[in-house]
Amino acid sequence: MPNVIQLGRIDRPRLIEAMSKAWCLVIPSRGDTGPMIVKEARVMGLPIVTTLEGGQSNYVEEGRNGFFVEPGDISLLTDRLHRLLSDYEFCRQRGKDGWEQDRALFRPDLMAEKFRNLYRELHRRRSSTMLTSK
Repeated sequence: MPNVIQLGRIDRPRLIEAMSKAWCLVIPSRGDTGPMIVKEARVMGLPIVTTLEGGQSNYVEEGRNGFFVEPGDISLLTDRLHRLLSDYEFCRQRGKDGWEQDRALFRPDLMAEKFRNLYRELHRRRSSTMLTSK
């Protein structure tokens, strides 16, 4: 497709600039546990094309704010991209669907609190395991 450009590794300011011009995010991962870029794209209102093979699938609802493809299924990936990239309004609507909920879910203070609670719980479990194993 002539309007698809692979940028490779870029610094943060250029990433933000590129994402602000993007129509969607494509991440056909075979197993990323929770890519931050997917959360960032959802906060920016971009639809996502990805696989079910990782944590990114938790942030995509098929047909609502993105699409799922099987890893290596070039035909389906091409179809989903064509669907988004051939109709700007359709693409924008997919990006808007769930956008407000995602912005609320991924607020920096809320994310920090969730990570803090997770680490505290892991520390508590480790501490109690160490006490009971003595």
